[in-house]
Amino acid sequence: MAMMKSSELRRRFSAFFTKDHGHLSLPSSPLVPEAGYSSLLFTNAGMVQFKDAFLGLTPPKSSRITTIQKCMRAGGKHNDLENVGFTDRHHTFFEMLGNFSFNDYYKEEAIVLAHSFLVKEIGISEKKLRVTVLEGDAESEKLWKSVLSAGTPVHRLGADDNFWSMGDAAGLPCGPCSEIFYDRGDCFEDRYLEIWNLVFMQNIQDGNGGFTDLPKKCVDTGMGLERIASVLQCSDSNFETDLFVPLISATRDILKDDKNKFAERIIADHLRAAAFLIADGVTPSNVARGYVLRRIIRRAVGFAHKAGITQPFMYRLLPSLVSTMDNAYPELQERQMIIKAVIMAEESIFYDTLDRGMSMLQKAISQGILDPEFVFKMYDTYGFPIDLTESIARENGIIIDLEQFDALMQDQRNRSTSEPQVNDDHVFLSALNPSVFTGYETLVQRNAAVIATTIGGWVAIDKCPFYPKGGGQVGDIGHLVLPDGSEVAVTDTGKSNTGTIVLHVDGKLNSGDVVDAFVDPHHRNRSSVHHTATHLLHAALRQTLGDQVLQAGSQVDATKLRFDISHPRPLDSDQVRFIKQGISCVGYIS
Repeated sequence: MAMMKSSELRRRFSAFFTKDHGHLSLPSSPLVPEAGYSSLLFTNAGMVQFKDAFLGLTPPKSSRITTIQKCMRAGGKHNDLENVGFTDRHHTFFEMLGNFSFNDYYKEEAIVLAHSFLVKEIGISEKKLRVTVLEGDAESEKLWKSVLSAGTPVHRLGADDNFWSMGDAAGLPCGPCSEIFYDRGDCFEDRYLEIWNLVFMQNIQDGNGGFTDLPKKCVDTGMGLERIASVLQCSDSNFETDLFVPLISATRDILKDDKNKFAERIIADHLRAAAFLIADGVTPSNVARGYVLRRIIRRAVGFAHKAGITQPFMYRLLPSLVSTMDNAYPELQERQMIIKAVIMAEESIFYDTLDRGMSMLQKAISQGILDPEFVFKMYDTYGFPIDLTESIARENGIIIDLEQFDALMQDQRNRSTSEPQVNDDHVFLSALNPSVFTGYETLVQRNAAVIATTIGGWVAIDKCPFYPKGGGQVGDIGHLVLPDGSEVAVTDTGKSNTGTIVLHVDGKLNSGDVVDAFVDPHHRNRSSVHHTATHLLHAALRQTLGDQVLQAGSQVDATKLRFDISHPRPLDSDQVRFIKQGISCVGYIS
Protein backbone atom coordinates (compact mmCIF):
# COMPACT_ATOMS: atom_id res chain seq x y z
CA MET A 1 0.00 0.00 0.00
CA ALA A 2 1.65 3.23 -1.20
CA MET A 3 1.68 6.45 0.81
CA MET A 4 -0.89 8.86 -0.59
CA LYS A 5 -1.43 12.55 0.11
CA SER A 6 -4.92 13.70 0.95
CA SER A 7 -5.06 15.86 -2.20
CA GLU A 8 -4.29 12.78 -4.30
CA LEU A 9 -6.89 10.78 -2.41
CA ARG A 10 -9.55 13.39 -3.18
CA ARG A 11 -8.56 13.34 -6.86
CA ARG A 12 -8.50 9.55 -7.11
CA PHE A 13 -11.87 9.17 -5.41
CA SER A 14 -13.56 11.70 -7.69
CA ALA A 15 -11.98 10.25 -10.85
CA PHE A 16 -12.90 6.68 -9.90
CA PHE A 17 -16.58 7.48 -9.72
CA THR A 18 -16.82 10.10 -12.49
CA LYS A 19 -14.50 8.84 -15.21
CA ASP A 20 -14.72 5.12 -14.54
CA HIS A 21 -18.29 4.69 -13.31
CA GLY A 22 -20.43 7.46 -14.78
CA HIS A 23 -21.14 9.59 -11.71
CA LEU A 24 -21.73 13.33 -11.83
CA SER A 25 -19.35 15.21 -9.51
CA LEU A 26 -21.10 17.99 -7.55
CA PRO A 27 -19.48 20.56 -5.23
CA SER A 28 -19.84 20.43 -1.49
CA SER A 29 -22.90 22.18 -0.14
CA PRO A 30 -22.36 24.80 2.63
CA LEU A 31 -22.07 23.81 6.27
CA VAL A 32 -25.35 25.65 6.90
CA PRO A 33 -28.19 23.52 5.51
CA GLU A 34 -30.65 25.09 3.12
CA ALA A 35 -34.11 26.19 4.22
CA GLY A 36 -36.32 23.17 4.82
CA TYR A 37 -33.72 21.31 6.89
CA SER A 38 -34.87 22.67 10.24
CA SER A 39 -33.98 19.47 12.11
CA LEU A 40 -30.27 20.01 11.38
CA LEU A 41 -28.00 22.62 12.88
CA PHE A 42 -25.20 21.86 10.42
CA THR A 43 -24.58 19.73 7.36
CA ASN A 44 -23.39 16.54 9.06
CA ALA A 45 -23.23 14.08 6.16
CA GLY A 46 -22.86 13.98 2.41
CA MET A 47 -26.49 13.06 1.86
CA VAL A 48 -27.97 16.21 3.41
CA GLN A 49 -28.11 18.17 0.16
CA PHE A 50 -29.92 15.22 -1.45
CA LYS A 51 -32.61 14.67 1.18
CA ASP A 52 -35.46 15.75 -1.09
CA ALA A 53 -34.08 13.63 -3.93
CA PHE A 54 -34.04 10.57 -1.67
CA LEU A 55 -37.62 11.28 -0.64
CA GLY A 56 -38.69 11.62 -4.28
CA LEU A 57 -39.72 15.27 -3.80
CA THR A 58 -37.25 16.71 -6.32
CA PRO A 59 -35.42 15.05 -9.23
CA PRO A 60 -31.64 14.63 -8.76
CA LYS A 61 -29.27 16.18 -11.31
CA SER A 62 -28.14 12.65 -12.16
CA SER A 63 -29.06 9.14 -11.07
CA ARG A 64 -25.37 8.72 -10.06
CA ILE A 65 -23.60 11.46 -8.09
CA THR A 66 -20.37 11.79 -6.15
CA THR A 67 -19.27 14.55 -3.75
CA ILE A 68 -16.61 15.52 -1.26
CA GLN A 69 -18.72 17.18 1.41
CA LYS A 70 -17.74 19.58 4.17
CA CYS A 71 -19.30 18.31 7.41
CA MET A 72 -19.71 19.65 10.93
CA ARG A 73 -20.54 17.61 14.02
CA ALA A 74 -20.75 20.07 16.87
CA GLY A 75 -24.22 20.64 18.28
CA GLY A 76 -27.47 18.73 17.88
CA LYS A 77 -27.74 14.94 17.67
CA HIS A 78 -24.30 14.56 16.07
CA ASN A 79 -21.98 16.37 18.50
CA ASP A 80 -18.33 15.39 18.82
CA LEU A 81 -17.09 18.68 20.30
CA GLU A 82 -16.21 17.57 23.81
CA ASN A 83 -14.33 14.50 22.53
CA VAL A 84 -12.05 16.46 20.20
CA GLY A 85 -8.44 16.43 21.31
CA PHE A 86 -8.76 13.45 23.61
CA THR A 87 -9.25 10.79 20.92
CA ASP A 88 -7.41 10.05 17.68
CA ARG A 89 -10.49 10.25 15.46
CA HIS A 90 -13.06 12.82 16.63
CA HIS A 91 -13.33 16.14 14.81
CA THR A 92 -15.77 19.03 14.67
CA PHE A 93 -15.08 19.68 10.97
CA PHE A 94 -14.26 16.87 8.56
CA GLU A 95 -14.62 15.90 4.90
CA MET A 96 -16.81 13.05 3.72
CA LEU A 97 -16.22 11.23 0.44
CA GLY A 98 -19.49 9.87 -0.93
CA ASN A 99 -21.20 8.24 -3.87
CA PHE A 100 -24.98 8.25 -4.33
CA SER A 101 -27.47 6.32 -6.43
CA PHE A 102 -31.04 7.51 -6.99
CA ASN A 103 -33.11 4.56 -8.22
CA ASP A 104 -30.08 3.39 -10.22
CA TYR A 105 -27.78 0.78 -8.66
CA TYR A 106 -28.46 -0.66 -5.24
CA LYS A 107 -26.70 -3.08 -2.91
CA GLU A 108 -24.78 -5.17 -5.42
CA GLU A 109 -23.05 -2.40 -7.35
CA ALA A 110 -22.52 -0.29 -4.24
CA ILE A 111 -20.64 -3.16 -2.61
CA VAL A 112 -18.65 -3.95 -5.77
CA LEU A 113 -17.68 -0.28 -6.22
CA ALA A 114 -16.56 0.09 -2.59
CA HIS A 115 -14.49 -3.10 -2.73
CA SER A 116 -12.94 -2.12 -6.06
CA PHE A 117 -11.97 1.38 -4.90
CA LEU A 118 -10.38 0.22 -1.66
CA VAL A 119 -8.54 -2.84 -2.97
CA LYS A 120 -7.78 -2.07 -6.61
CA GLU A 121 -7.73 1.73 -6.81
CA ILE A 122 -5.88 2.71 -3.62
CA GLY A 123 -4.24 -0.62 -2.80
CA ILE A 124 -5.56 -1.55 0.64
CA SER A 125 -4.92 -5.20 1.44
CA GLU A 126 -8.13 -7.16 1.51
CA LYS A 127 -6.71 -9.10 4.47
CA LYS A 128 -7.02 -5.87 6.49
CA LEU A 129 -10.73 -5.39 5.78
CA ARG A 130 -13.59 -6.34 8.06
CA VAL A 131 -17.26 -5.88 7.09
CA THR A 132 -20.51 -5.65 9.05
CA VAL A 133 -24.11 -5.98 7.88
CA LEU A 134 -27.48 -5.63 9.59
CA GLU A 135 -28.78 -8.78 11.21
CA GLY A 136 -31.25 -10.35 8.82
CA ASP A 137 -29.77 -8.64 5.73
CA ALA A 138 -28.81 -11.92 4.07
CA GLU A 139 -28.60 -10.24 0.67
CA SER A 140 -25.78 -7.87 1.70
CA GLU A 141 -23.93 -10.66 3.47
CA LYS A 142 -24.11 -12.87 0.37
CA LEU A 143 -22.97 -10.05 -1.90
CA TRP A 144 -19.97 -9.28 0.28
CA LYS A 145 -18.91 -12.90 0.42
CA SER A 146 -19.08 -13.04 -3.38
CA VAL A 147 -16.45 -10.26 -3.76
CA LEU A 148 -14.25 -10.89 -0.72
CA SER A 149 -11.60 -13.56 -0.57
CA ALA A 150 -12.49 -16.68 1.36
CA GLY A 151 -11.99 -16.18 5.08
CA THR A 152 -12.54 -12.40 5.16
CA PRO A 153 -15.02 -11.92 8.02
CA VAL A 154 -18.53 -10.52 7.51
CA HIS A 155 -20.18 -9.78 10.86
CA ARG A 156 -23.91 -9.39 11.59
CA LEU A 157 -24.79 -6.57 13.98
CA GLY A 158 -28.01 -5.05 15.30
CA ALA A 159 -29.79 -1.87 14.34
CA ASP A 160 -27.77 0.28 16.78
CA ASP A 161 -24.73 -0.36 14.60
CA ASN A 162 -26.09 -1.10 11.15
CA PHE A 163 -29.19 1.02 10.62
CA TRP A 164 -28.59 4.65 9.63
CA SER A 165 -30.90 7.64 9.81
CA MET A 166 -30.40 11.31 9.02
CA GLY A 167 -31.98 12.31 12.35
CA ASP A 168 -34.86 11.46 14.68
CA ALA A 169 -37.63 13.54 13.11
CA ALA A 170 -40.51 12.18 11.08
CA GLY A 171 -40.13 12.24 7.32
CA LEU A 172 -36.38 11.65 7.22
CA PRO A 173 -34.87 8.93 5.00
CA CYS A 174 -33.09 5.95 6.52
CA GLY A 175 -32.16 2.33 5.92
CA PRO A 176 -29.88 -0.63 6.70
CA CYS A 177 -26.18 -0.12 6.24
CA SER A 178 -22.97 -2.04 5.78
CA GLU A 179 -19.81 -0.73 7.44
CA ILE A 180 -16.24 -1.38 6.30
CA PHE A 181 -13.45 -1.46 8.88
CA TYR A 182 -9.66 -1.50 8.61
CA ASP A 183 -7.82 -3.84 10.98
CA ARG A 184 -4.88 -1.86 12.40
CA GLY A 185 -3.56 -4.81 14.42
CA ASP A 186 -3.80 -5.86 18.04
CA CYS A 187 -1.20 -3.31 19.19
CA PHE A 188 -3.80 -0.54 18.83
CA GLU A 189 -6.55 0.13 21.37
CA ASP A 190 -8.91 1.16 18.57
CA ARG A 191 -7.87 -1.80 16.45
CA TYR A 192 -10.83 -1.79 14.06
CA LEU A 193 -11.15 1.58 12.36
CA GLU A 194 -14.41 2.28 10.53
CA ILE A 195 -13.54 3.81 7.17
CA TRP A 196 -16.69 3.59 5.01
CA ASN A 197 -20.41 3.26 5.55
CA LEU A 198 -22.71 2.07 2.76
CA VAL A 199 -26.32 3.04 3.50
CA PHE A 200 -29.09 1.37 1.55
CA MET A 201 -31.85 3.98 1.70
CA GLN A 202 -35.24 2.29 1.55
CA ASN A 203 -37.30 3.71 4.44
CA ILE A 204 -38.83 6.90 5.82
CA GLN A 205 -39.19 7.46 9.57
CA ASP A 206 -42.69 8.16 10.86
CA GLY A 207 -41.46 9.80 14.09
CA ASN A 208 -42.91 7.07 16.32
CA GLY A 209 -40.31 4.35 15.75
CA GLY A 210 -41.99 2.99 12.62
CA PHE A 211 -41.10 3.19 8.95
CA THR A 212 -42.67 3.43 5.53
CA ASP A 213 -41.01 2.65 2.20
CA LEU A 214 -39.18 5.24 0.14
CA PRO A 215 -40.74 5.73 -3.31
CA LYS A 216 -37.48 4.47 -4.86
CA LYS A 217 -34.50 2.69 -3.36
CA CYS A 218 -31.26 4.65 -3.19
CA VAL A 219 -27.65 4.37 -2.05
CA ASP A 220 -25.81 6.83 0.21
CA THR A 221 -22.20 6.17 1.17
CA GLY A 222 -19.79 8.12 3.33
CA MET A 223 -16.07 7.71 3.94
CA GLY A 224 -14.20 10.10 6.23
CA LEU A 225 -11.23 11.61 4.40
CA GLU A 226 -9.26 12.04 7.61
CA ARG A 227 -9.62 8.38 8.54
CA ILE A 228 -8.80 6.87 5.18
CA ALA A 229 -5.86 9.28 4.90
CA SER A 230 -4.52 7.99 8.21
CA VAL A 231 -4.66 4.44 6.82
CA LEU A 232 -2.91 5.35 3.57
CA GLN A 233 -0.29 7.45 5.36
CA CYS A 234 0.33 4.79 8.04
CA SER A 235 -0.50 7.34 10.76
CA ASP A 236 -1.44 6.36 14.27
CA SER A 237 -4.08 9.11 14.40
CA ASN A 238 -5.87 11.50 12.08
CA PHE A 239 -3.85 14.33 13.61
CA GLU A 240 -0.65 12.85 12.17
CA THR A 241 -1.82 13.08 8.56
CA ASP A 242 -0.90 15.82 6.09
CA LEU A 243 -4.32 17.39 6.77
CA PHE A 244 -3.18 18.37 10.28
CA VAL A 245 0.62 18.17 10.54
CA PRO A 246 1.38 21.66 9.11
CA LEU A 247 -1.29 23.26 11.30
CA ILE A 248 -0.21 21.39 14.44
CA SER A 249 3.41 22.34 13.76
CA ALA A 250 2.43 26.02 13.52
CA THR A 251 0.38 25.65 16.71
CA ARG A 252 3.33 24.06 18.49
CA ASP A 253 5.52 27.02 17.55
CA ILE A 254 3.06 29.37 19.24
CA LEU A 255 2.58 27.20 22.33
CA LYS A 256 6.36 26.68 22.53
CA ASP A 257 5.60 23.26 23.96
CA ASP A 258 5.92 19.98 22.06
CA LYS A 259 4.37 17.92 24.86
CA ASN A 260 0.91 19.53 25.04
CA LYS A 261 -0.74 17.10 22.63
CA PHE A 262 -4.31 17.75 23.74
CA ALA A 263 -4.11 21.54 23.36
CA GLU A 264 -2.46 21.47 19.93
CA ARG A 265 -5.02 18.97 18.62
CA ILE A 266 -7.94 21.00 19.97
CA ILE A 267 -6.60 24.27 18.53
CA ALA A 268 -5.87 22.75 15.11
CA ASP A 269 -9.27 21.08 14.86
CA HIS A 270 -11.20 24.07 16.13
CA LEU A 271 -9.45 26.54 13.84
CA ARG A 272 -10.46 24.40 10.85
CA ALA A 273 -14.06 24.34 12.04
CA ALA A 274 -14.21 28.05 12.84
CA ALA A 275 -12.65 29.08 9.52
CA PHE A 276 -15.01 26.99 7.42
CA LEU A 277 -18.08 28.10 9.40
CA ILE A 278 -17.16 31.77 8.99
CA ALA A 279 -16.44 31.23 5.30
CA ASP A 280 -19.98 29.85 4.98
CA GLY A 281 -21.50 32.90 6.63
CA VAL A 282 -21.76 31.97 10.33
CA THR A 283 -20.69 34.59 12.87
CA PRO A 284 -20.32 34.23 16.67
CA SER A 285 -23.47 34.92 18.68
CA ASN A 286 -25.41 33.61 21.66
CA VAL A 287 -27.93 31.54 19.70
CA ALA A 288 -28.04 28.55 17.37
CA ARG A 289 -25.11 28.17 14.95
CA GLY A 290 -23.42 31.34 16.12
CA TYR A 291 -23.41 29.97 19.67
CA VAL A 292 -21.68 26.77 18.51
CA LEU A 293 -19.05 28.78 16.63
CA ARG A 294 -18.46 30.88 19.74
CA ARG A 295 -18.08 27.71 21.85
CA ILE A 296 -15.58 26.26 19.37
CA ILE A 297 -13.37 29.37 19.35
CA ARG A 298 -13.54 29.78 23.11
CA ARG A 299 -12.75 26.14 23.75
CA ALA A 300 -9.55 26.49 21.72
CA VAL A 301 -8.65 29.75 23.46
CA GLY A 302 -9.33 28.23 26.88
CA PHE A 303 -6.86 25.40 26.35
CA ALA A 304 -4.30 27.80 24.89
CA HIS A 305 -4.69 30.04 27.94
CA LYS A 306 -4.12 27.04 30.17
CA ALA A 307 -0.91 26.42 28.19
CA GLY A 308 0.26 29.98 28.88
CA ILE A 309 -1.01 31.95 25.86
CA THR A 310 -2.39 35.28 27.10
CA GLN A 311 -3.36 37.11 23.91
CA PRO A 312 -5.15 36.38 20.61
CA PHE A 313 -3.24 33.85 18.50
CA MET A 314 -5.58 31.70 16.38
CA TYR A 315 -5.70 34.17 13.52
CA ARG A 316 -1.92 33.73 13.12
CA LEU A 317 -2.49 30.10 12.17
CA LEU A 318 -4.75 30.91 9.21
CA PRO A 319 -1.99 31.01 6.55
CA SER A 320 -1.02 27.44 7.46
CA LEU A 321 -4.63 26.28 7.19
CA VAL A 322 -5.18 28.08 3.89
CA SER A 323 -2.02 26.66 2.32
CA THR A 324 -3.12 23.15 3.34
CA MET A 325 -6.73 23.38 2.11
CA ASP A 326 -7.15 26.14 -0.47
CA ASN A 327 -6.65 23.92 -3.53
CA ALA A 328 -9.76 22.00 -2.51
CA TYR A 329 -11.60 24.93 -0.90
CA PRO A 330 -10.65 28.27 -2.51
CA GLU A 331 -13.23 30.07 -0.36
CA LEU A 332 -10.70 30.00 2.50
CA GLN A 333 -8.27 32.11 0.48
CA GLU A 334 -11.01 34.34 -0.90
CA ARG A 335 -12.44 35.07 2.56
CA GLN A 336 -9.26 34.89 4.60
CA MET A 337 -9.44 38.56 5.57
CA ILE A 338 -12.94 38.30 7.03
CA ILE A 339 -12.18 34.96 8.72
CA LYS A 340 -9.17 36.55 10.37
CA ALA A 341 -11.17 39.59 11.53
CA VAL A 342 -13.99 37.52 13.03
CA ILE A 343 -11.68 35.12 14.86
CA MET A 344 -9.46 37.91 16.17
CA ALA A 345 -12.48 39.84 17.45
CA GLU A 346 -13.95 36.81 19.20
CA GLU A 347 -10.59 35.90 20.75
CA SER A 348 -10.17 39.45 22.06
CA ILE A 349 -13.63 39.45 23.62
CA PHE A 350 -12.98 36.16 25.35
CA TYR A 351 -9.51 37.09 26.63
CA ASP A 352 -11.06 40.16 28.26
CA THR A 353 -13.17 37.90 30.49
CA LEU A 354 -10.91 34.84 30.71
CA ASP A 355 -8.66 36.09 33.50
CA ARG A 356 -11.67 37.01 35.60
CA GLY A 357 -13.23 33.61 35.00
CA MET A 358 -9.99 31.81 35.89
CA SER A 359 -9.85 33.82 39.09
CA MET A 360 -13.41 32.72 39.94
CA LEU A 361 -12.53 29.11 39.16
CA GLN A 362 -9.40 29.16 41.31
CA LYS A 363 -11.35 30.72 44.18
CA ALA A 364 -13.97 27.95 43.98
CA ILE A 365 -11.22 25.32 43.87
CA SER A 366 -9.55 26.82 46.94
CA GLN A 367 -12.81 26.18 48.80
CA GLY A 368 -12.51 22.50 47.88
CA ILE A 369 -15.74 22.05 45.92
CA LEU A 370 -17.14 22.82 42.49
CA ASP A 371 -20.91 22.38 42.53
CA PRO A 372 -22.60 21.62 39.16
CA GLU A 373 -24.48 24.93 39.16
CA PHE A 374 -21.21 26.86 39.39
CA VAL A 375 -19.56 24.72 36.72
CA PHE A 376 -22.53 25.24 34.42
CA LYS A 377 -22.40 29.00 35.01
CA MET A 378 -18.71 28.97 34.08
CA TYR A 379 -19.61 27.14 30.88
CA ASP A 380 -22.73 29.04 29.91
CA THR A 381 -21.92 32.56 31.09
CA TYR A 382 -18.15 32.82 30.86
CA GLY A 383 -17.60 30.41 28.00
CA PHE A 384 -15.41 27.95 29.91
CA PRO A 385 -15.36 24.55 28.19
CA ILE A 386 -16.43 21.87 30.63
CA ASP A 387 -13.44 19.67 29.85
CA LEU A 388 -11.10 22.60 30.63
CA THR A 389 -12.80 23.16 33.97
CA GLU A 390 -12.75 19.42 34.62
CA SER A 391 -9.04 19.22 33.75
CA ILE A 392 -8.14 22.05 36.14
CA ALA A 393 -10.35 20.56 38.85
CA ARG A 394 -8.75 17.13 38.41
CA GLU A 395 -5.30 18.63 38.82
CA ASN A 396 -6.51 19.94 42.17
CA GLY A 397 -8.05 16.64 43.29
CA ILE A 398 -11.68 17.66 42.73
CA ILE A 399 -14.23 15.49 40.93
CA ILE A 400 -17.10 17.33 39.21
CA ASP A 401 -20.62 15.87 39.29
CA LEU A 402 -20.92 15.50 35.52
CA GLU A 403 -24.34 13.84 35.65
CA GLN A 404 -25.88 16.90 37.29
CA PHE A 405 -23.95 19.17 34.93
CA ASP A 406 -25.31 17.20 31.96
CA ALA A 407 -28.84 17.60 33.36
CA LEU A 408 -28.38 21.37 33.50
CA MET A 409 -26.98 21.29 29.97
CA GLN A 410 -30.01 19.36 28.75
CA ASP A 411 -32.31 21.93 30.32
CA GLN A 412 -30.40 24.63 28.47
CA ARG A 413 -30.62 22.71 25.17
CA ASN A 414 -34.35 22.30 25.63
CA ARG A 415 -34.68 26.05 26.06
CA SER A 416 -32.51 26.94 23.07
CA THR A 417 -33.26 24.26 20.48
CA SER A 418 -34.27 27.14 18.26
CA GLU A 419 -34.24 30.88 18.72
CA PRO A 420 -37.47 31.69 20.55
CA GLN A 421 -39.91 33.90 18.71
CA VAL A 422 -42.91 33.96 21.04
CA ASN A 423 -43.59 33.35 24.71
CA ASP A 424 -43.17 29.89 26.19
CA ASP A 425 -46.88 29.61 27.02
CA HIS A 426 -47.69 28.98 23.36
CA VAL A 427 -45.69 25.72 23.38
CA PHE A 428 -48.77 23.52 23.08
CA LEU A 429 -49.56 25.27 19.79
CA SER A 430 -46.70 23.35 18.18
CA ALA A 431 -48.95 20.31 18.15
CA LEU A 432 -51.33 22.06 15.76
CA ASN A 433 -51.13 21.84 12.01
CA PRO A 434 -49.29 24.78 10.37
CA SER A 435 -51.52 27.79 9.71
CA VAL A 436 -52.65 28.65 6.19
CA PHE A 437 -50.86 31.93 5.47
CA THR A 438 -52.92 34.21 3.22
CA GLY A 439 -50.96 37.41 3.73
CA TYR A 440 -49.33 37.44 0.31
CA GLU A 441 -52.76 37.66 -1.37
CA THR A 442 -54.66 39.83 1.08
CA LEU A 443 -54.32 41.96 4.21
CA VAL A 444 -57.94 41.23 5.21
CA GLN A 445 -59.08 37.69 6.02
CA ARG A 446 -62.81 37.20 6.60
CA ASN A 447 -64.29 34.39 8.70
CA ALA A 448 -61.10 33.09 10.26
CA ALA A 449 -61.63 30.61 13.09
CA VAL A 450 -59.72 30.80 16.38
CA ILE A 451 -58.22 27.32 16.81
CA ALA A 452 -56.20 27.80 20.02
CA THR A 453 -55.51 30.33 22.77
CA THR A 454 -53.03 30.63 25.64
CA ILE A 455 -53.19 32.31 29.01
CA GLY A 456 -50.38 34.62 27.89
CA GLY A 457 -52.52 36.21 25.19
CA TRP A 458 -51.38 34.23 22.14
CA VAL A 459 -53.96 32.89 19.71
CA ALA A 460 -53.87 30.92 16.47
CA ILE A 461 -56.37 31.29 13.62
CA ASP A 462 -56.84 28.81 10.81
CA LYS A 463 -56.47 31.30 7.90
CA CYS A 464 -53.99 33.99 8.81
CA PRO A 465 -52.94 37.11 6.82
CA PHE A 466 -50.46 38.26 9.50
CA TYR A 467 -46.76 37.88 8.58
CA PRO A 468 -44.71 36.38 11.47
CA LYS A 469 -41.46 37.80 12.74
CA GLY A 470 -38.36 36.18 11.30
CA GLY A 471 -35.07 36.89 9.57
CA GLY A 472 -34.70 40.12 11.55
CA GLN A 473 -38.09 41.50 10.47
CA VAL A 474 -40.76 42.29 13.05
CA GLY A 475 -44.14 40.61 12.85
CA ASP A 476 -47.32 42.29 11.59
CA ILE A 477 -49.70 44.19 13.81
CA GLY A 478 -53.40 44.96 13.27
CA HIS A 479 -56.70 43.91 14.79
CA LEU A 480 -59.38 41.22 14.85
CA VAL A 481 -63.10 42.00 14.67
CA LEU A 482 -65.68 39.74 16.32
CA PRO A 483 -69.24 39.29 14.94
CA ASP A 484 -70.62 41.74 17.54
CA GLY A 485 -68.31 44.45 16.16
CA SER A 486 -65.88 44.48 19.07
CA GLU A 487 -62.21 44.73 18.19
CA VAL A 488 -59.13 43.02 19.63
CA ALA A 489 -55.73 44.53 18.87
CA VAL A 490 -52.97 42.32 17.47
CA THR A 491 -49.68 43.61 18.92
CA ASP A 492 -47.23 41.01 17.55
CA THR A 493 -47.05 37.98 15.26
CA GLY A 494 -44.77 34.98 15.70
CA LYS A 495 -44.45 31.39 14.60
CA SER A 496 -44.10 28.14 16.52
CA ASN A 497 -41.37 25.64 15.69
CA THR A 498 -43.76 23.65 13.51
CA GLY A 499 -45.08 26.59 11.51
CA THR A 500 -48.21 27.60 13.40
CA ILE A 501 -48.62 31.38 13.12
CA VAL A 502 -49.53 32.88 16.50
CA LEU A 503 -50.90 36.34 17.25
CA HIS A 504 -50.39 38.25 20.49
CA VAL A 505 -53.67 39.99 21.25
CA ASP A 506 -54.75 42.67 23.69
CA GLY A 507 -58.09 41.17 24.65
CA LYS A 508 -60.02 37.98 25.32
CA LEU A 509 -60.75 35.36 22.65
CA ASN A 510 -61.93 31.77 22.87
CA SER A 511 -61.35 28.75 20.69
CA GLY A 512 -64.14 28.54 18.14
CA ASP A 513 -64.59 32.31 17.80
CA VAL A 514 -64.92 33.50 14.20
CA VAL A 515 -63.17 36.78 13.43
CA ASP A 516 -62.28 39.07 10.55
CA ALA A 517 -58.53 39.69 10.57
CA PHE A 518 -57.10 43.06 9.47
CA VAL A 519 -53.35 43.64 8.99
CA ASP A 520 -52.12 47.21 9.52
CA PRO A 521 -51.15 48.09 5.89
CA HIS A 522 -48.83 50.97 6.81
CA HIS A 523 -46.84 48.82 9.26
CA ARG A 524 -46.63 45.95 6.75
CA ASN A 525 -45.62 48.17 3.84
CA ARG A 526 -42.95 50.07 5.76
CA SER A 527 -41.54 46.85 7.23
CA SER A 528 -41.51 45.23 3.78
CA VAL A 529 -39.75 48.23 2.24
CA HIS A 530 -37.08 48.15 4.93
CA HIS A 531 -36.69 44.40 4.42
CA THR A 532 -36.13 44.96 0.70
CA ALA A 533 -33.69 47.71 1.57
CA THR A 534 -31.54 45.29 3.57
CA HIS A 535 -31.07 43.22 0.41
CA LEU A 536 -30.20 46.33 -1.60
CA LEU A 537 -27.78 47.43 1.10
CA HIS A 538 -26.16 44.00 1.23
CA ALA A 539 -25.69 44.05 -2.55
CA ALA A 540 -24.19 47.55 -2.43
CA LEU A 541 -21.84 46.53 0.38
CA ARG A 542 -20.61 43.48 -1.54
CA GLN A 543 -20.22 45.52 -4.72
CA THR A 544 -18.17 48.16 -2.89
CA LEU A 545 -16.23 46.09 -0.35
CA GLY A 546 -16.08 42.67 -2.01
CA ASP A 547 -17.69 39.28 -1.59
CA GLN A 548 -15.95 38.77 1.75
CA VAL A 549 -18.62 40.95 3.42
CA LEU A 550 -20.81 38.71 5.55
CA GLN A 551 -24.17 39.57 7.10
CA ALA A 552 -23.93 39.25 10.87
CA GLY A 553 -27.53 40.15 11.70
CA SER A 554 -30.32 42.60 11.00
CA GLN A 555 -33.34 44.25 12.54
CA VAL A 556 -36.21 45.44 10.37
CA ASP A 557 -39.33 47.27 11.53
CA ALA A 558 -41.70 49.94 10.23
CA THR A 559 -39.47 52.88 11.20
CA LYS A 560 -35.93 51.76 10.40
CA LEU A 561 -33.55 48.99 9.47
CA ARG A 562 -30.29 47.88 11.04
CA PHE A 563 -27.89 45.74 9.01
CA ASP A 564 -24.84 44.25 10.75
CA ILE A 565 -21.80 43.15 8.76
CA SER A 566 -18.45 41.56 9.51
CA HIS A 567 -15.65 43.61 7.95
CA PRO A 568 -12.04 43.85 9.10
CA ARG A 569 -11.75 47.66 9.17
CA PRO A 570 -13.90 50.84 9.37
CA LEU A 571 -15.36 52.20 6.12
CA ASP A 572 -13.73 55.28 4.68
CA SER A 573 -15.72 58.25 3.30
CA ASP A 574 -15.42 57.13 -0.34
CA GLN A 575 -16.73 53.66 0.48
CA VAL A 576 -19.69 55.14 2.35
CA ARG A 577 -20.44 57.41 -0.62
CA PHE A 578 -20.32 54.51 -3.10
CA ILE A 579 -22.59 52.41 -0.89
CA LYS A 580 -25.12 55.24 -0.66
CA GLN A 581 -25.07 55.60 -4.42
CA GLY A 582 -25.71 51.88 -4.75
CA ILE A 583 -28.91 52.17 -2.74
CA SER A 584 -29.96 55.65 -3.86
CA CYS A 585 -33.20 54.22 -5.23
CA VAL A 586 -34.36 53.89 -1.61
CA GLY A 587 -34.82 57.52 -0.70
CA TYR A 588 -35.35 57.25 3.02
CA ILE A 589 -31.89 55.75 3.72
CA SER A 590 -29.43 58.41 4.83
